[in-house]
Amino acid sequence: MLMLVPGEPVVVLCVLLCVEAIVSALFSSAEAALIPDVVPHDVYPAALAIHSTTNQLAQFVGFAVGGVLVALLGPITALSVDVATFLVSAFLIWYSVSARNVRRVEPGRSYRSSISAGITVLASSPRLRILGSLIWLEAFYVAGEGLAVPYARSVGGGAAASGLLLAAGPVGTAVGVIVVTKLITAGNRLRWLGPLAFATGLPLLVCALHPGLVITLVAWGASGVLSGYYVTAASEFTLWTPEQMRSQIVGIAAAILTTAQGLAMVAAGIAASAMGPARAVAVAAAVGMICALVAGLRWLRFEKSLSEEDSIAIAESRKAEVL
Repeated sequence: MLMLVPGEPVVVLCVLLCVEAIVSALFSSAEAALIPDVVPHDVYPAALAIHSTTNQLAQFVGFAVGGVLVALLGPITALSVDVATFLVSAFLIWYSVSARNVRRVEPGRSYRSSISAGITVLASSPRLRILGSLIWLEAFYVAGEGLAVPYARSVGGGAAASGLLLAAGPVGTAVGVIVVTKLITAGNRLRWLGPLAFATGLPLLVCALHPGLVITLVAWGASGVLSGYYVTAASEFTLWTPEQMRSQIVGIAAAILTTAQGLAMVAAGIAASAMGPARAVAVAAAVGMICALVAGLRWLRFEKSLSEEDSIAIAESRKAEVL
């Protein structure tokens, strides 16, 4: 709402965006901690998939409609409409969402110590660290969203083209979530985390050739489809966090992702000034793929070690039954 003040310097707008990102991270952590308390654990992955699909489709509509509104009405009027939608959303949440005690901080523990404890748990758990790294890879693959406007201009488009570029990824992710949950069995989804995390960057490499708008939209959408693995990683991450510290740990993970996205977009902007927005998107994707390869191999070794431990435990159990 404060961004509606006309004539604000760019520095002030950047500060307001940073504040918005901080508040958004707090909201996301509270939301992520609430969902497991609302739905049973056996249907939580499906619930998270529905939530992610709805969220991605909302982003698609928002970006596409927002681009058209900016082109037709100007940025101030379009932003005013956006503010109105947030006010409606806040009212619906206040009116329809029941209060639940999901924080569960131990009595006598301060907020700072609870956050410190959450960081300790996250740092000491190999499963959470690896799953977190697979989630945080998203920062490299969405770096292009920060370059949507100059990218659209470089291919001869305007505000509407920028909106379409921003919408391509979310609509692809919505399709990808459905594909992952419907075509890949629950037992195999964890095995596909590494390969899909790596493959998410592949379509974006075509941007190095500086293609036109249509091919770019297809590439960004295809990357979104492959990023459907994100829901599996996020649901596994959330379910493996200690229940009494879930909101803190999920909040820390969300803060890391938000920070990584911001830094990736800044780095992509700097790179774009030197090599152009299209090649900057491709470079960001290549870096993400390298990180995905490392994280995927670590996850594969971790899952293999767990499988070996399970086999040993089953063998020992059967041996005890015979004796």
